[in-house]
Amino acid sequence: MQARHTQVKIIYEGHDITRDLEPYLLSFTFNDNSGDKADDIAIQIQDRDGKFLSDWAVSKSEKITCSIVKQEDSSESLPCGMFEVDQIEYSFPPHVLSIKGVSTAITKGMRNENHTRAWENVQIRTICADIANIHGLKLFYDAPDYMIERREQVSKPDIEFLSALCSDYGLSVKVRDNKLIVYDIEEYESHESVSEILLSDKKILSCKFTSKSVEVYRKAKVKYHHPVKHEDYDEEYEDESEEGSERELEIREYAESSSQAAKIAEKRIKTGNKKEITGNISMMGDLRFSGGQNITLGEAGMFSGKYTITKATHKIDSSGYTTSLELGEVKASKSQIKAHKAKRTGKNKKASTSEIFYEGTKYYGYKPE
Repeated sequence: MQARHTQVKIIYEGHDITRDLEPYLLSFTFNDNSGDKADDIAIQIQDRDGKFLSDWAVSKSEKITCSIVKQEDSSESLPCGMFEVDQIEYSFPPHVLSIKGVSTAITKGMRNENHTRAWENVQIRTICADIANIHGLKLFYDAPDYMIERREQVSKPDIEFLSALCSDYGLSVKVRDNKLIVYDIEEYESHESVSEILLSDKKILSCKFTSKSVEVYRKAKVKYHHPVKHEDYDEEYEDESEEGSERELEIREYAESSSQAAKIAEKRIKTGNKKEITGNISMMGDLRFSGGQNITLGEAGMFSGKYTITKATHKIDSSGYTTSLELGEVKASKSQIKAHKAKRTGKNKKASTSEIFYEGTKYYGYKPE
């Protein structure tokens, strides 16, 4: 590889093969997702000697541990984690081996095996703990303890069921480092930014931002008739940040109480409206950025503001090391919107402004245990 300042350190089945691979490695890509989707890697190898068809053959289900290391300072690195090979492709000419791997933190049983079970009168934390224990994971739960009257898992993989359950309450699920991590999305978006990115920075290679009104709603309404309680739930939530939209989202799905219906309406509209403004920035490689962090974007005009990183892609190939960030806008909370409106009308001279809301340089990430 021709990348001058950065290398990939790869441990294959316990053996450090970084040096052996260096003459053959065409590219390495690490996708770090913010939640509800497993991290993954893609490796391309030039097999001009045919070694990877015989002596060095890679098999599915084998383990690969990767990290990205700064050559000039080996202590500065980005651990990517351990991955299980789940796809192998070989093509020629030229002879190229392509390997794709998914994070081993999400086991095959967790993502592929269907289960049917039910919980009654428990907290979401308890359901998460039960599933974590089944798969030998340690639970890290950083969210409110919502009470669940009854929830059935019917012929679904555990990670699919858990992600759907948690999304109703605005929670995100991440499996990493042998932990099942469940956190409140809105709470983590309120954390300060890890960094400010200015579009005038010469390290920025390209960027693209999109503002759309499709699937953006002013109100969400949940309507459900409980067949056992014989009760009708009709709850709605209004997104005050969407002043220009009159669209309403109607949701007809299971709710066990009026409070849960109201919570579903709130979380569903907030999650959907995050797609209103999105962005993608490609820059010279930067080890600091990971999925789930917040950044502040400056010198971008109408697109300036606070964003969360929904996906960070780190790639090394013959052209060097690059980092690409997929971004979703972090919307202001109700209290911040009201403070901003009061300031505009002169009702509150001391109210916080959007500039204060967006400043900050420290990211707290997942809270230490």
